Amino acid sequence: MTFTKNQEVEFEVLCSRYGYTSILNDKKTFMLFSLFTSKDDWKDLVIGNNLKIALFIKFLKSCAGNGIQLIGTVSNPEKGEVKGTVKKFVLDDELLLDNIYLLANTLLEANSDGFYQYEFGWEYKDKIQYKEGIAPVYEIQEDPFYTEPYTDEELNTITAYELSKEKKNVLSPNALIGKRLSFIYNALSQKNIFGNSARGEKTKEYCFFYDYLVIIGKTNNIGAEYSGSVGKEKYTNVKNWINAYQNHTGK
Repeated sequence: MTFTKNQEVEFEVLCSRYGYTSILNDKKTFMLFSLFTSKDDWKDLVIGNNLKIALFIKFLKSCAGNGIQLIGTVSNPEKGEVKGTVKKFVLDDELLLDNIYLLANTLLEANSDGFYQYEFGWEYKDKIQYKEGIAPVYEIQEDPFYTEPYTDEELNTITAYELSKEKKNVLSPNALIGKRLSFIYNALSQKNIFGNSARGEKTKEYCFFYDYLVIIGKTNNIGAEYSGSVGKEKYTNVKNWINAYQNHTGK
């Protein structure tokens, strides 16, 4: 999901009111806010399991050049099949395997939602187009389907992180909000939009976050001010959400 037209206009007004017009002028920074607009965007997990996807990519890389055998249990039998029996299939088409490999990498990149870039300081993956030939050829293009594959080192880092994450408890609703806000805050700090140490600046930043949450329907509107009692309430709410996430993760 992205901003509706009304939300986009409201967000532009909000940026101007707080003096954060640089957010509007930077496409990637603007997208940090415009992508988190639906209820599903604020869940801890998106589609799929990143650990399983990463392990599957590692499996495909290990077995590259050879066919792989798929084994499953029939649950929707075709004519002549018996439900519950074991079915096997050998997948040895190189073009299909290459595209499955690229698709899995693309899914992992999309499913990470920018988190690995923030957590590990990585660059965003470029979009590529796969072309059949003597060897795989990856060409960076403007709007292709796939993203460039992860390296062995990146996959090892991801699997180690996801394995450790599985041992932790599920985040509370407040910590989930704090997770998103922490991610955006750190991204803005890296661009020197947030993170100013001037007196009162953190209150202003947190109030901006609160009013952004109002626009996308995540919290209640308690007024437009970012000073006085209203500003204090906004600041306290955002601080508590971020603290809930940081306390959970030990950051």
